[in-house]
Amino acid sequence: MRAKATTGFLAFLAINLFASAGASSAKAAQVHTVAVIDTMINASQVPNVIHEACFTYSATCPNGQGFMDGPGSANVSADLWSAKNLEHGAEVVETAIQANPKVRIVFLRIADAYTYLGKPVMGTQLSSLVNALGWIAKNYQSYGINVVSISQEAVFSTGCRVDANLTASVETLKAANVPVLAGVGNSGLLNHTAWPACSPDVIGVGATSAQGVQLYFSNLGQGVQIMAAGSLTVPMPNGPTGTAMTPTRVDGTSIATPVAATLWATNFTGTWANQVAQMQKLPQIQDKYKNKYWWIK
Repeated sequence: MRAKATTGFLAFLAINLFASAGASSAKAAQVHTVAVIDTMINASQVPNVIHEACFTYSATCPNGQGFMDGPGSANVSADLWSAKNLEHGAEVVETAIQANPKVRIVFLRIADAYTYLGKPVMGTQLSSLVNALGWIAKNYQSYGINVVSISQEAVFSTGCRVDANLTASVETLKAANVPVLAGVGNSGLLNHTAWPACSPDVIGVGATSAQGVQLYFSNLGQGVQIMAAGSLTVPMPNGPTGTAMTPTRVDGTSIATPVAATLWATNFTGTWANQVAQMQKLPQIQDKYKNKYWWIK
């Protein structure tokens, strides 16, 4: 998802594997927590997950309801594990951990998973995402959430869709100095940002290479406020249970978003205005359209 641009610049955030080398001891001691809204995960395979909840349209949470909160709520049964794109949540979480191995994750599952015509399938509804963000707006203090990462995008031909409930949650979090970051979409478009990144005060994230070159699939221009590395190799679970992992290439603004969110939580502190000011102190690079990007390295 992507957010409305309120300034004339784009910002770029890239993974800095040596970020901790220059950090003060006080900053290094801080606990950084990112809330991730995505498909599903088996939290037992990811020690960084400190809490999980589930929001589904078709009442497919593990308890057979549309909402579940607590251990196991973000998982699906093993027979549904192979549903196409269901692994996206694990990709996003492993990307966040690569950006900062000590980051804490609060995971909100929004994927419906079920059997259709004898095959496992998954789907997500916009309402599930809105409900998940509403839960974060009510519970961010309980889990020490610093930043929200949304790696789900919807592009509408009619332009940005405004959802009053989502906007209310974003504004509640903004007032609490908790930014909401969302991917801008993978359509390779200029000045056409996906939802919910196009929503008011959501921070839109585009994708670049690790060297800061925009990737061909990333939407650019209006609505993109920051950019981050969007093509990485992360460890992915070999199956629904167990700890065996396989290095896997992952790409997209949905990958750039947890990178940006985790680095934001790790490096920026204070009020909303102070966090934006810290971002604006980063060095800049420029893309082929002459858009300027802030770059953390």
